[in-house]
Amino acid sequence: MQKGILTMLEHVHEKCEKAEKALARARDIDFRDIFKPFLGEDMNKQIKEFCKKYGITEAQFFGKEEIGGSLYLESVTQLPEGFNPTVGGSLYLESVTQLPEGFNPTVGGSLYLGSVTQLPEGFNPTVGGSLYLGSVTQLPAGFNPTVGGYLYLRSVTQLPEGFNPTVG
Repeated sequence: MQKGILTMLEHVHEKCEKAEKALARARDIDFRDIFKPFLGEDMNKQIKEFCKKYGITEAQFFGKEEIGGSLYLESVTQLPEGFNPTVGGSLYLESVTQLPEGFNPTVGGSLYLGSVTQLPEGFNPTVGGSLYLGSVTQLPAGFNPTVGGYLYLRSVTQLPEGFNPTVG
């Protein structure tokens, strides 16, 4: 009986190892590349125009390559879907009023979102400097950003249950 149990455990262990390897391979897949053809011509054109206008590459647009310094997008009022940059310096989005779902930038400096009034669920940026959310009045459940400097929530009057950001 012990030999049977041992054989069964070895089999389970083997299956677990295969599952771990498959999961590791899946983490290396950039799903944006897979879905890019399904964005449609209009969306691909919009992304190309956005990149050209603001001097970034498509790889930088999707966060696959870092934008070395700061990125000033102060006149942008609406972010294109899929925009998820990694910025070495600060990211200035002072005129943006609404963030698209899935927007979670990685910013080495500060992130300025002074006109945003509502955060989408799942928004949890990683910010090396300060995060400015002066117009946001309510935080969604699960909002727990990682911020190296200050977290500015000037207009928030009540914190959600479980609010536990990592700050400075």
